[in-house]
Amino acid sequence: MPPAQFYHWADVKIKMWVLNLGGPVKVAKLNQDQAIEQGAEILGETVIFGIAALCLVLDYMRSSRKEAAKEIAAQERLKKMENGILEIGMLSERQDAQIRELTRAVMALKPKNIKLQEYVPQQVKIEFEPQPETVVLVETDTDHHKH
Repeated sequence: MPPAQFYHWADVKIKMWVLNLGGPVKVAKLNQDQAIEQGAEILGETVIFGIAALCLVLDYMRSSRKEAAKEIAAQERLKKMENGILEIGMLSERQDAQIRELTRAVMALKPKNIKLQEYVPQQVKIEFEPQPETVVLVETDTDHHKH
């Protein structure tokens, strides 16, 4: 059975079933011109459907690649941030150790007229009792690298 005749036969059967008109025993065949026209319509619709389906598949593949690239970029940014946090943590630990070392050194050299106040982040407060001037020179890590 040629595709146009099969399509006509299936179309008539489905319409009769949907409309509850009962199924005809025999479906009349299309004449040659109607069959050619019906075949051309089927072929045209198949081509259009195929092109539309191909466009959908290609668009899905493109967007999947784009999303994968975004995911990779996000993973890289996250890894950089994690590495930065680790570096900051190690730097903080190193600076804490240097502060403890400097505090011990100052305490060892401390004359009786100097009172060290509690450590406040990013600054050290030193309070002097009124007596002759005492100068305390503290060399930072960056000053050490300059020499």
